[in-house]
Amino acid sequence: MTIADDHMDLSVYQAALVCTLRPGQLMSRAAFGGQPFRVEREPWEPIAPPQLYPEALVLEMIGLGLLDVLQGTQEWERAPARPYTVRLSAAGVRERGRLYAAGIGQKARAA
Repeated sequence: MTIADDHMDLSVYQAALVCTLRPGQLMSRAAFGGQPFRVEREPWEPIAPPQLYPEALVLEMIGLGLLDVLQGTQEWERAPARPYTVRLSAAGVRERGRLYAAGIGQKARAA
């Protein structure tokens, strides 16, 4: 991935996640290592199988500044700190808008 002045070159999986999450929408999981994250649904949304995203992808996107950690466990002697609730960061929201403006948003969600 490279970062240019006006955008990031995202992988297909990163772009799909950025385009799937709405600004302010949460992703959560159990705080155990290796557990996938799922997109939180609003009560008015139709019931559907949860969209699951691997921990490695979410951790990578946190490192890139695309996701903010809202809740997580603290680091213990034998366990690293683990996030369990995240949402798009300001940079993630900007990147989402850029992808949709470029006509890539719907295609990325379908990936």
